Amino acid sequence: METGKVINRISNRLRRRSAALQETLGMSGAQGNILNFILVEGQKHSIYQKDIEKEFGLRPSTATEVLKALEKKELICRVSEKQDARLKRIEFTSKAEEIRHLIAAEIGESESILLKGITEEERQIFIAIGERMLKNLDEAINRVKSTAAPANTVRLNCKTYCNETGECAAFGQSCPGMTSGCSSSDRICCNFLVSAQQRHKNRIKVILVAEPLGY
Repeated sequence: METGKVINRISNRLRRRSAALQETLGMSGAQGNILNFILVEGQKHSIYQKDIEKEFGLRPSTATEVLKALEKKELICRVSEKQDARLKRIEFTSKAEEIRHLIAAEIGESESILLKGITEEERQIFIAIGERMLKNLDEAINRVKSTAAPANTVRLNCKTYCNETGECAAFGQSCPGMTSGCSSSDRICCNFLVSAQQRHKNRIKVILVAEPLGY
């Protein structure tokens, strides 16, 4: 568990560093992270809610809530696309532009601290490994939603979307993620565990069985 432990420690310390600035600006951590994404990526291409859901692994309802909060603070606005008025492009406002340098400075300082004594080659290797880890996590989640859950809903006679169609409802959504899926009371892919550290020795035991047992 050393890998997850180190990643968790880095994440927590970065979160604490940014919390002070976000509190000064009157934003939550999620709002600050999403606003920064819009400020940076919005200069390169159009940003839509589905992009934010995919980047941060959010459910549509959660992303909508955060974006509404940013709209209320007059930091973003939504603009209807000419070809499809239902499609709303997310743009940052002049008020957000005014605090861009504060956010950029905080990120730049954190980046400098993180990379102190680390070569460019080491940085590239770290990024490549991190991307592979993210891919591994996504593949594990997809296996649950495409193979394990559908098979077991049939076996257990659960009234779910995947029982009827053979695949998770998440795959029909714009940005399927870990928490995406149907809302059936029989849904079995409800809980996913990513453990960064085991504080109590021997509390959790993993048993590997060399035969199919249905799950």
